Amino acid sequence: MTYTGLDGTAVANPTVDFPEASIFQKRNPYWRVGSGDSGLEVVEHKGKKDIRLLDEEPVLAFWLIERHGFFFTYFEPRKNDVEQFVPFAGGESRPWVKHFVCGESMYVPRACFVSRPFAWEVVREFLRSKKRSQAVPWVSRFSLQFPYPAAGDKPPAKADLA
Repeated sequence: MTYTGLDGTAVANPTVDFPEASIFQKRNPYWRVGSGDSGLEVVEHKGKKDIRLLDEEPVLAFWLIERHGFFFTYFEPRKNDVEQFVPFAGGESRPWVKHFVCGESMYVPRACFVSRPFAWEVVREFLRSKKRSQAVPWVSRFSLQFPYPAAGDKPPAKADLA
């Protein structure tokens, strides 16, 4: 297992303390550095700097917006593609929360964010089993139809933003 931080730094086989400290102690400045998201993935190391993501293993990507909580995407490999799951408390997709990943704006339903304690449960379960935590409800990311302006989608109206 490797933890990849927002700045691209990879930590191979992180102790449980490392991601726990990131979840509970790191504040907004840490989560606004670099690409805009961090993740846990299973990789194959070939030499000191050459790593390869293993396609048959799941990936957990996440980030924090302090006033809303943590957002997660669980990438589950399938035979010919990858299914994406996100936490979702239910109800409407609105209001939307704006976030930047790799310099591109994206909008995520407020109902997809979880508190720090639930975020830790999600990360801890992934570290233990590489599975989605049952502590939060998950839905297919594509069932929520996130607006993604970089792909040509219209951004939500200001009245629909959190």
